[in-house]
Amino acid sequence: MKQNDLFMDSSILYRSTQKFFDKKLQPFQLTYAQLPVLIMVYENEGISMQEIASQGLYDKGTITKNVQKLETLHYLHVVSSNKDKRSKELYTTRKAKEIMSHVYEIRRDWWKQLNAEMTKADIEQFSQYFMHVCEKSKKLMEFSQESVKFYKHQKVNLNMFPNHISTVFYTGGCNFQCKHCPNPDLVFIKQNMVEIPMEYIKSFLTKRKKNIQAICISGGEPCIHDNLSSFLSYGKQLGYKMCIRTNGSYPYTLIDWIEEGLLDYVILDIKQSNTCYSDIIGMEDYDVSNINQTINYLQTSHFPFSYQLALSKEFHNEKRIMEIGKWLQSDVEMRLSSIDLDQEEFNKLSTILKQYLPNLKIQGDIL
Repeated sequence: MKQNDLFMDSSILYRSTQKFFDKKLQPFQLTYAQLPVLIMVYENEGISMQEIASQGLYDKGTITKNVQKLETLHYLHVVSSNKDKRSKELYTTRKAKEIMSHVYEIRRDWWKQLNAEMTKADIEQFSQYFMHVCEKSKKLMEFSQESVKFYKHQKVNLNMFPNHISTVFYTGGCNFQCKHCPNPDLVFIKQNMVEIPMEYIKSFLTKRKKNIQAICISGGEPCIHDNLSSFLSYGKQLGYKMCIRTNGSYPYTLIDWIEEGLLDYVILDIKQSNTCYSDIIGMEDYDVSNINQTINYLQTSHFPFSYQLALSKEFHNEKRIMEIGKWLQSDVEMRLSSIDLDQEEFNKLSTILKQYLPNLKIQGDIL
């Protein structure tokens, strides 16, 4: 029996299907690439781009491009969600509804031609097998064991996500080298440091859905890991709220995750006054423009977030605290903790900071 080449067979099937549909869809100015998006919207009016990306394993750029093209052709219109203004809902237009019967007929015609010489039993067997393979490949792509590595796990946390029972996973690696980092072992990853098995993480999250409401990601610096998005998506699919604790130096990554609907809360870890950030993070002449961009986005978008600041004798005094207060001045929650200050000094500095950040909460420990 001839051994088939799954890779080549899949390629042939994809290219043949694409050519068939591109030709048949020409009268409607559509292409095969746009068709799955159009069908998903037609069958799920009000679906979001994030939901389409999740169901079809599309990246953000591909979805955006196809939606924009379908909107230009007047097959779709996009509206802001009443539930979440950051999310966009997609709806088909009357023009789209008028052609969908033709679209379904084209799809049915292709399927009939593919199985013309197959028995009913063969078709049923092939359909079941193909569905199984697709589901398997989707799960592998949605959340592979290589997508992200965690090195610590706090099973229960009551502080990070407001009014939620959370579980916290810690990534490794950080672009800062803060002298008083609470997790220095996650900054300088030793070669023998063992990551948490993904099987354990999946099992834990699946079993604890009734008891835990949120997943928080800390580090290290989570935003240095672009591929963390697959884990964020996985957590959302399980029904968890998702939170990131970040130093704010990767605004584009953070903003992408927010706008893709992958995050529900952000903790922004402030280190020092914006005039002397370099003193504490181990980097000379550090430019805080990226952190400013993160702050500006979070404040202007009204995305739920809080500041966090840990005070130390070495780096924080009345002048620095006043500069921090003027820099961040707002009603945003500030979570304040002490590394090594005595109670009197801590009270004095917290009183100064509260003049600028009145929503100040004292925390006993650094998160």
